[in-house]
Amino acid sequence: NIEEPFPDNLEPIEEEKEEMEADNIEPEQEIVQKESEKKKEEVQKIETQKDELPKEEEVKKETAIEEKKTQIPPEKKVETLAPPLAKQDNAKPRQESAQEKANPNENLGYLIQICAGKQHILHLTEDGHVYSYGSGVYGVCGQGGAACCFQHQILRSLSERNGIQIACGGQHSIALTQSLNIYSWGRGFEGQLGITQKKHIEIASKPTFIPFFDKLRVKFIAAGSYYSLAITEAGDLYGWGEARLGQLGCGKQRLVFVPQKIVVCEDPEDVMRKTHSSVSLKEATPRSANPNLENTDARIRKVAAGFGHTAAITEDGQLFVWGLNVFGQLGIGTKMNTSWKPVRVEKDITNNWLPKVKDVACGFYFTFMIDVTGQLFSWGRGYIGHNGLTEDDKPRKIVSKTENREFTAILCNEQAAVLYSPMRVYSVSPRCGPSCGGTVLSIIGTSLTDTNHFKVRF
Repeated sequence: NIEEPFPDNLEPIEEEKEEMEADNIEPEQEIVQKESEKKKEEVQKIETQKDELPKEEEVKKETAIEEKKTQIPPEKKVETLAPPLAKQDNAKPRQESAQEKANPNENLGYLIQICAGKQHILHLTEDGHVYSYGSGVYGVCGQGGAACCFQHQILRSLSERNGIQIACGGQHSIALTQSLNIYSWGRGFEGQLGITQKKHIEIASKPTFIPFFDKLRVKFIAAGSYYSLAITEAGDLYGWGEARLGQLGCGKQRLVFVPQKIVVCEDPEDVMRKTHSSVSLKEATPRSANPNLENTDARIRKVAAGFGHTAAITEDGQLFVWGLNVFGQLGIGTKMNTSWKPVRVEKDITNNWLPKVKDVACGFYFTFMIDVTGQLFSWGRGYIGHNGLTEDDKPRKIVSKTENREFTAILCNEQAAVLYSPMRVYSVSPRCGPSCGGTVLSIIGTSLTDTNHFKVRF
């Protein structure tokens, strides 16, 4: 290394001075500076990485959301467009059209009777309107045709006639109007419609007048599975439809297409007992001693129809039955196949005389009865209130859960029954007390239950 000396008359430039001063730095200082510069660079890199990490995560989330949006089916996208619930609640109510306002089906009104067939139901309102709905097979809904009615619809052909009673068979219906005329519709293969004098009509899809009762005033109607019954104001009972099981009480017949009178004969001894009420049972003249006594036709007050048997109550409270009896559903103490004529039910299963009857109802193979005191009886085969499946051929009093109850109505279908017992309060004591409360009340009545929701109004 040859260093040429500067000339004496020249001085070094400032840049050259700085380079010369930098060349004169000691090696330890250079190492320290380099290490500090590396640390600064590493710190800067870490800070830049911290700033970039959240940005990358946000980018990843955004990309994932976009991917999900692309995977959402079109149906769900439509749901997301629906307005929130708050806006729906504040929306204006839909205005009814003129047809909806004029349609009487929207408001049934006060119901006074409901009855059901195999696959259809009828309603009767206080205004006399009859509504129907259910399966339209055989035109049983009466709306014309065989279309099903998923909602109650008024029978317009009866709307101006003011119905007062309705009854449903298995697949046919009958109605009694205010003018005491009978209309029927539905299935008629067995003659249960009764709307023709010569040839039977198989199906009627709308209510049709029964001409047989044109000059007879009917006060009560009933319908069995495949037959119909009617009671006139004179107390005469008529039946038509299937008769092969003896359910019409008209003797051995298969089908009855024109209503026939069912003769229910009272025992002459009972007639004498009623005319001479002061004479005791022992003092009454027996029938064997008076062979000239003849049976008299009883006046029927109510009748009930089942599948193959029928029960009727006379105005004097006697119970007569006829028809199929394979399970003892007639209650006459035997299980013969069929009783073709009306037979009186005289004694219960304890061999005591049966009290006067207030109401009766028939199922498929059983019968329920309420006497004048509100006590409940049943017989036949089924779950009829005697703790399980039973089969009795005489009336048996129901004692389970009937204590202190007075029953007033029965409704039966094929295999079940509904029993109605209204609540009755006989006394409340004390009759007066402090108005501030705290008085213990003693309430005596029927159909009461232990509940905290019982209220007494003063």
